[in-house]
Amino acid sequence: MQSDIEIKKKLITALKDCNIKKGDNILIHSDLSKLINIKGGIRKNIEFFVSALKTIIGVHGTIAVPAFFHEYSRIKKTFDLKKSPASKELGLLSNYIIKLKNSKRSINPITSIAAVGKNAEYICNGKTGSAYGIDSAFDRLHRLNAKMLFAGVDMKAMTYVHYVENKIGVPHTYNKFFDTPVYYNGKKIN
Repeated sequence: MQSDIEIKKKLITALKDCNIKKGDNILIHSDLSKLINIKGGIRKNIEFFVSALKTIIGVHGTIAVPAFFHEYSRIKKTFDLKKSPASKELGLLSNYIIKLKNSKRSINPITSIAAVGKNAEYICNGKTGSAYGIDSAFDRLHRLNAKMLFAGVDMKAMTYVHYVENKIGVPHTYNKFFDTPVYYNGKKIN
């Protein structure tokens, strides 16, 4: 059986083989249960993955994850940037990142992004409620030339494609207004 150190070295090598480098901004779609299995449970596995990634990208890199809260549109549940969990289908990494003390989260509930690292505030603090439009979290990721990492999932999980669809104006996309409140630490955001 391999030690945690050996597994981490292999994981770092695999991430570097995916062209992950120091200072990168990375949007991650994941199902980590399919990738690593070290002793200590699910949380330990997530911490292990994030630690390996941070080892590569360093203090100038940023980790971003989809943090969508579909309950906002499905059942008109209010959205709080810090308290609302990511929808279950996004996996455990998203909720782990949301709960980190230094994490940021964008204001569009249905397409929110959570991020930690150097550019987290830039990515998440756009003042638009637009899901994929100008100054949205996806637009800011695009401006940063962020890389996408698919860890344990295939390309069907790619959310960035909706940003591209919005940019080119495909006919099946449209903007919809929701009036369910959005909060940040108990204060309503207009």
